[in-house]
Amino acid sequence: MIRPLLLGLILCTCPKPVWASRLDPATGRLQPSQGALHHGLDSTDPNDGIRVRVYDRTLAATEPEILSEADALEGGGAYLLGGTRPLMIADLRTTTPDLGGRRIELRFWLKPMGASAVAFIGWFAGDQDAVWEELALSSNQQMALARLLRSGRVTSDGWIEYTTGPIDYLLGGRLRPSLILQQDNQDLHQQSVVDPEARFAIDGFEVVDLGAAAVPDAACRKPNEATVCGTEGVCYMGRCADHAAVNGPVFTKTEQRRDYVERRKFEMRVYAGHQGLRANLGAFEATVDAAVIGSARRFWPDLRAAWYALGDGHGSPPLAAYTTPPQLGLCLVHGEADLLPGQPRVPLVFSEAFLHPIAGETRVGDAVVAIDGLSPEQWRALLPERLRYNGDPANRAYVEGLQLARVAMLTGAELEFARCPGPKACTEEEVESFFVDTAQWLAPFWDGGVESWHRTGTPCDGRFSRINEGPNVFADTHAATEVRRGATILEINATPAAFQGNVAAWTATVDAALSSGPARLIIDERVGKGGGFDAVDRILAYLRPASSMPGQFLMPWVGDLETLQLFEDMRACAETYPGSAAFLWCGGSRWEPARLGHPNPGGAENSRTAVLTGLDVSGNDFLTLGLARRPGPTRIFGPGPTAGAYGMIMSVPRHDVGLVGGSLQATDGAVLETLADPLDARLSGPGVPPDEVVLQRQSDALEGVDTLMEAAHDWLAQ
Repeated sequence: MIRPLLLGLILCTCPKPVWASRLDPATGRLQPSQGALHHGLDSTDPNDGIRVRVYDRTLAATEPEILSEADALEGGGAYLLGGTRPLMIADLRTTTPDLGGRRIELRFWLKPMGASAVAFIGWFAGDQDAVWEELALSSNQQMALARLLRSGRVTSDGWIEYTTGPIDYLLGGRLRPSLILQQDNQDLHQQSVVDPEARFAIDGFEVVDLGAAAVPDAACRKPNEATVCGTEGVCYMGRCADHAAVNGPVFTKTEQRRDYVERRKFEMRVYAGHQGLRANLGAFEATVDAAVIGSARRFWPDLRAAWYALGDGHGSPPLAAYTTPPQLGLCLVHGEADLLPGQPRVPLVFSEAFLHPIAGETRVGDAVVAIDGLSPEQWRALLPERLRYNGDPANRAYVEGLQLARVAMLTGAELEFARCPGPKACTEEEVESFFVDTAQWLAPFWDGGVESWHRTGTPCDGRFSRINEGPNVFADTHAATEVRRGATILEINATPAAFQGNVAAWTATVDAALSSGPARLIIDERVGKGGGFDAVDRILAYLRPASSMPGQFLMPWVGDLETLQLFEDMRACAETYPGSAAFLWCGGSRWEPARLGHPNPGGAENSRTAVLTGLDVSGNDFLTLGLARRPGPTRIFGPGPTAGAYGMIMSVPRHDVGLVGGSLQATDGAVLETLADPLDARLSGPGVPPDEVVLQRQSDALEGVDTLMEAAHDWLAQ
């Protein structure tokens, strides 16, 4: 007889973790613990306060398909998901008895049948019924979302147990876990072909009471995290929260952590193509090996810190949890507070979100002089795994400064601002000081509410002004041009490839700015997200002599390429397949603008050119390098070097752990005049340094003046 899934809610008052169920070796069936309170769900109707709902690929609620009792792991059946039913949500907000103030472990069993799943435990503020009824997330603030990991228990016929590990039921001592999501690995948004027979089964769902909560119900700051939050807590949005909810659940066995780390080390050894990255592999392996036997609380943060220390501008660490705090409403940028005594280099307010209450307390030009009572540099040193930066370390202060608004909300920090009305510099007595306590603004979220401003952010590219404003000025394909003070300005973000959108409009703007060979030129790179070589070459071909146009060459990691026949084979192959096909067929790439139909090679080779940099990576790295090496008069202005990511990014798999597997640079790069040139100029970082290090100034902020742009105009006028 086919019956619905039996969901077991097992509650005990045991002070120590115990297996809440056991596998009977005689029958192969999963059995709940003896004497445990057991609630079964033999239909899709709500039962004992636990609701379960299945959704189809249009995200509409639907009836579940049921695996037969004979094939189930326990009870009278199991849910059969995947295919046309990719998503299941279990509502855990109400339990009997109440688990508030308790430490729990949540487990379920999954059997892949052509597909698998990911599962999360999540805490949300806002209208949870709207999520349940309509999957409406716009009115909710995601407070924490952590993926379940394998427990290590499996059966001979393919059932795999997943677990949260020990974790406090309440997040921050306040919020109940709202949802468990189990999502088919097949794409939810119908961008891939779905195999309706590729499914997975879910069975043996249970929650175990492990005793009193391990994390104090307390307010905190990052500097006092260890003393206030204890060994299991982290300071999160101003309150102590379980590290497993914020950073991701930790493997229950050291052997599992070691196996996971060995997989990541193997990927680095085999696929990493960045020379600087490979030089740092020894330190990387030592750090992740230490994380295996170190504190469980530090496992995921230590892994993130190891990735960030690699110096791989294309690298990103694996993540086992999502943390998306409400918006601060400010764009903070590392700048020069030239109106304050001592002219410190600290984060400055560059822009504010309209109608955001925190932004209403500040003004453009205000300086952040302390965070949680520490200098910004001291405070940043407490958060090596939260401030994301892998590129050239010489630009770390600037790039990390752009993240302080997000991380201040992430930790619930108190910011001390200093204001000088200007236009003259202030004395100590004239400086106005005030505080913004983000923890106070976050307090309503911990009570379950959602403030209307929680998603009211302001885009931030580290500059004061643009040629024009609009909804697409931060897009990869944004490009604009105008003539100002006798100089033609070309403003771009990325160097977009064809897959990134309307490249034709970007190319037309580039041609309009450069085709006439302006005497004075400013190339203003804003959010340098990279892209493709075709766009790089579109600009460089104008600015270099037509007879001297280098090509960019990418290659996989195969050892000492100068002495290997494999490289010679790739070199010969690329000569046969010029253009983008070389990348696909030869393992290398060479782009020649003349062969790509460039309208006017060398048309701006004599233009006096100022280059403004900021957040430049990948394709923008190559562009800035090509501009720096051009024979014509060129000067680069920026806060620091580009990232130094000369290669191709590659995503790596999750290995059934976490939310994303991360990424690394899979190729090395070179810029060659011809493919016969030696590779002694092989590129592996560092980034391209500016000829003039220029930070935006506080005095300019008050006047609405872009400091980098003014420096460029001054040089062009010489």
